[in-house]
Amino acid sequence: MKYICLGYLEPGKFEGMTEDEQHAMLDECFDYNDHLRANGHVVAEVPLQPPETALTLY
Repeated sequence: MKYICLGYLEPGKFEGMTEDEQHAMLDECFDYNDHLRANGHVVAEVPLQPPETALTLY
């Protein structure tokens, strides 16, 4: 069985953090990715484009 994990951060929130907060958050994300990869749970990692590049279709 495979799952998709999407990490989302509200636009502007990262920029509003102190540099220490930014580093702590990124370190936590990288540690979790390393854990998943080490246990064979990562098939692929692909970043999404920022929301301002999105297109809404009606």
